[in-house]
Amino acid sequence: MIAGLVFLGIAVVGSVKSYFDPGKNGRIAAGAVGTVLLIAGLVMYKPGAAAPTTSAEQVAAASSSTAGQTTTDCYVPGKWPIEVGKQMAAGDSCTNPKGEPGKAVIASNLCTYTSGAKSGSSEQLGHLMYVGFSCVSPDKQSRGTVLAPGAAK
Repeated sequence: MIAGLVFLGIAVVGSVKSYFDPGKNGRIAAGAVGTVLLIAGLVMYKPGAAAPTTSAEQVAAASSSTAGQTTTDCYVPGKWPIEVGKQMAAGDSCTNPKGEPGKAVIASNLCTYTSGAKSGSSEQLGHLMYVGFSCVSPDKQSRGTVLAPGAAK
């Protein structure tokens, strides 16, 4: 995307002192290449891991299956579960570090793969997920289940 902006700048400005002088055809080519690179950069842009699209039923099922267990993880709808550093019972009300109200959940970043190239192995992911939910390897080639911390096979 930045390269696209540079090429567009060359197309608009033209020559810069004695450093470079692209000429008329060079400026047209720079404008075309810059436009293509800028559009490609915008299409490929991903602002980080997307928040989970968890339904209310999935949250209720995960919470009821782990109700009463001790946790330090807080879930706010539309966001990943996050550790808040306070012991709570799963299902209790909690507040994340930004002050948003949520629900205490059992969460982990440990994915045990059941299919694909990594089948039979476990890996730590970059974010917490509900225990029991499905997970996908970073390379999108293997699928598995999120296990409770210390429950790796």
